[in-house]
Amino acid sequence: MSFPRRIVTLVLAVFFPVALMAQSGRGNVSGRVTEAGSTTPIADAQVNVPGTSIGAVTKADGTFFLRGIPAGSVSVRVLRIGYGERKSVVTVVSGQTATLNVSLSKVAVLLAPVITTVTGAQRRSEVPNQISSIDVAKAIEESPVASISDVLVSKVAGVSLAGGSSVGSGSRIRIRGTASLSLGNDPIYVIDGVRVGGGNQQAFGTGGAPAGRLNDINPDDIETLDVLRGPAASALYGTDAATGVIVITTKRGKIGAPRWNMYTEQGQVQDNNRYPKAYTMWGRNAVGAGIDCNIQSIASGACRPDSLTTFNVWNDPRSSPLKNGYRNQYGVNVSGGSDALSYFVSGESEGTSGTLTVPQFELGRFSRTQVAVQDAWLNPNDYTRRGLRANLDLTLAPNFTLPIRNYFTTSTFRNPQDGNNTNGLGSHAFGGAGTYNRVAGTVPGNDSLGGYRLFTPGDIFQQTNEQVTHRYIGSINPTYSPTTWLTTRAALGLDFTSGTESNRCLRDQCPNFGQNRLGFVSTSRTRSFQYTGEATATATFRLFNDYLFRTVGGFQYVQASSDNVNASAQQLPPGAQTISQGSVPGANEGTTIARTAGYFVEQNIQVFDRIDIRASVRGDQNSAFGKNFGTVLYPGAGISYRVQEEKWFPFKSVVNQFRLRGSWGQAGLRPGTTAALPFFGANQYRANAADVPGLIFQQLGDLNLRPETVTEREFGADLNMWNDRFTFTVTRYQKVSQDAIVNRIVAPSFGTGSTTQASNLGQVTNKGWEGIVTVRVVDTKPIGFDFTVNGSYNTNTLDDLGRDAAGNPIPPIIGTQIRQTKGYPLNGFWQRKYTYADGNGDGLITVSEITPDTAITFHGYSSPRTEISTQAGLDLFGRSVRITALFDFRGGYKIDNTTERFRCTTRINSQERIDPSASLDRQARCAAALVPGVNNSTVGFLESGDFVRFRELAVTWRVPTRLATQIPRMRNTTLTLSGRNLATWTKFTGVDPETFGGGLGNVQDEFQVTPPLTTFALRVNFGF
Repeated sequence: MSFPRRIVTLVLAVFFPVALMAQSGRGNVSGRVTEAGSTTPIADAQVNVPGTSIGAVTKADGTFFLRGIPAGSVSVRVLRIGYGERKSVVTVVSGQTATLNVSLSKVAVLLAPVITTVTGAQRRSEVPNQISSIDVAKAIEESPVASISDVLVSKVAGVSLAGGSSVGSGSRIRIRGTASLSLGNDPIYVIDGVRVGGGNQQAFGTGGAPAGRLNDINPDDIETLDVLRGPAASALYGTDAATGVIVITTKRGKIGAPRWNMYTEQGQVQDNNRYPKAYTMWGRNAVGAGIDCNIQSIASGACRPDSLTTFNVWNDPRSSPLKNGYRNQYGVNVSGGSDALSYFVSGESEGTSGTLTVPQFELGRFSRTQVAVQDAWLNPNDYTRRGLRANLDLTLAPNFTLPIRNYFTTSTFRNPQDGNNTNGLGSHAFGGAGTYNRVAGTVPGNDSLGGYRLFTPGDIFQQTNEQVTHRYIGSINPTYSPTTWLTTRAALGLDFTSGTESNRCLRDQCPNFGQNRLGFVSTSRTRSFQYTGEATATATFRLFNDYLFRTVGGFQYVQASSDNVNASAQQLPPGAQTISQGSVPGANEGTTIARTAGYFVEQNIQVFDRIDIRASVRGDQNSAFGKNFGTVLYPGAGISYRVQEEKWFPFKSVVNQFRLRGSWGQAGLRPGTTAALPFFGANQYRANAADVPGLIFQQLGDLNLRPETVTEREFGADLNMWNDRFTFTVTRYQKVSQDAIVNRIVAPSFGTGSTTQASNLGQVTNKGWEGIVTVRVVDTKPIGFDFTVNGSYNTNTLDDLGRDAAGNPIPPIIGTQIRQTKGYPLNGFWQRKYTYADGNGDGLITVSEITPDTAITFHGYSSPRTEISTQAGLDLFGRSVRITALFDFRGGYKIDNTTERFRCTTRINSQERIDPSASLDRQARCAAALVPGVNNSTVGFLESGDFVRFRELAVTWRVPTRLATQIPRMRNTTLTLSGRNLATWTKFTGVDPETFGGGLGNVQDEFQVTPPLTTFALRVNFGF
């Protein structure tokens, strides 16, 4: 077809699609796809005609049917994960149906041959970026998976996860380092073509990690998960996409008779961590009165030690707040249907209880005082979820399909007071005395704090924080192909979340701090809507048979809005539980809206079926941009060269793929929703001897504010050998964040309530390497052994902080230990060094024996620079049993051991503060932190965070068919026994180097937070 005729056809496709329904000179192809060497059918294989929009998916019996194929000699390509790609040629006669049967050979590397991006599904080997795909169904079968975070952790090179320790809490995900100084660094999430929220959310701080919205998604509903690491791959996603994109595709129906799948998982959650002892040195002062001693008072002669006692509240059966938690999950799904309608419907229920509880001595106290113990106190950390999914695929015409996706979930998350929190468990469990039988401020007696500092778990867990969330994610994705060379797609979707969170203490309950025991209740109600509207058209045509052109154009609109109302009341009367019953009410509300409208065009050219060249551009407008800034453009380009397909390539007998690739692209990070807006706040001023209401500049804003633009270059190579038994992938990348938003300080004379102004001033660079090696060492029918090693290395530099209005360089942004300094990593640790000497040889290091440096210097990254994971798999007994083990290493960074530092300086119960037998190095770091004034140093508590973790172990038994089918209608059965977080090797002196609390921000916060938990689970899966 000539180019002018194609233009006419395109116009007809848009305005008169019915006119193109009837096509002449076309035929059909039908056939069956089976495993090589057998007649076993292969379901869900993708069959398509390259260079056209014609395609189908094989049914459960392996059959397929392709309609409307132009007459003549036609290539048909068959792709299926776990099998080698196959291309066959068939002759199509007009008005007839040709037959093509294809056999596929199994391969060792289970990489998805097709990946999904904003422009649709594409062959992996044609994409110039390193995009990682995870077969989630297989991951669930072979490893302990309770959330999407479990699917990702240690599985994808360049993707770093850190999670909260409480069950139901969220995770922090970073892809290729920290890109932004001031904005969020989390990736964006797309499910079935619709943008969804995946962040962490909590209205009332507990000190621990907040709830994670990724936990709302049931992993058992997911087919594949693709990770686009940065702007080189995500340029067409535009604003917000610079930190990476995670694309999730849920399961679709399998054409045929209904296929039922039922599963259950039962497990236990344990806290097997090593907690520190508390130390108390008993002694007397100069007049013989009993006092507590420490190394400093012993060395000065102010205290004569008598005896040393230690106590560990975590381990003692009387006072331990730990128990074994549980996990259970029940699910069922069914899929089936016809050519006209296929369906996948699933339902799931799960519940997980954490490891915290009221200790035995507190239960005795409640019994004596006749206090009824509530379940919320016994299980202060609890997470439950119920979910229902209905995925429908309608074929309204041979060239018109309508996928419909619906998912509803409801969850309840109860989170205890923990971490950096005066009322939290960690503050009092880590800070108690070195004895069980002691009350603060008194002599030992029968009324005991059980080894806790001031407040005990019975009171702490009376303050409840509970979040109830209802969420709906739905989309329709019509696809219409009016001709063999043109496909139009649309996506319309909604992510709606309604949440209610309550935080309360009833009268005469909770820790006796401030006015807590007078009672209070706070409630936050949030509704958030995220709408996605998208339309794309893809035109494909060949020129001279050697050149395949694929042009994609589209428009996208995304709107995220959130309404929040908070109400509270203090001083509740006895028995009262509601806000209306409180004596001191309070309320506030807020609304945020963010809109992005963008268009994009991508041109792909495939040369000689082995070189793929692409160029693209996206233009965006966003409601957060300054009034004086209009549209931002994000260009992209890339090339992929499959060298092994050259006729002259000399190693075709052993090399399955040798590909070189390179790409370049830009994407953005939008400013905060209101960062560009100047606005006023209410205030009062004095006039005529009276207070008069007035306004004050609350925020200066910046009418020129624009997005941070991140530019990335990526180069790499892929090598597959010996029937894919050996694969190797290496990638080098560099991304530069320009126009980085810096909150620069403004002079008080501006008269604003805010002391900073967000402006585009800085520049940040991330660069590094990523590599993956997979080897199938043994590959026989009775036994197999394979292993995969993936690793990444990242360096991060703050190139510039910009200049102020007068042209002067903006000085470093200085925190207590974290600084943002030009030429150094973002969020680097800075402290002054010190030296020490035991001058009098008494074996005690005092403050006077510490010599701090005058300069404060850089001491290391706050995030891992190197991450390496190794997963090994062993197949036994004819592949009916598979054993997998996963180990991962993280290194090249520091952790501030804030818990131990506090135990030295404030709690005065650490060994290095109390025990003269502590090593001199440990005594010295404590003494350096006690140096008065600004010359103290806490550098001794900046410890290496390097660790190796035994992340997962799983044993899966695929019950032989002859046994499984003994039960009527049974198709298959699998049993998996698994464990997660089984052991850790590290030199970190804290509880665990992976402990992460607070808001899961850019810098790890391990302060008085309980560490990661160990889980064991048995999963049974039945197929009917």
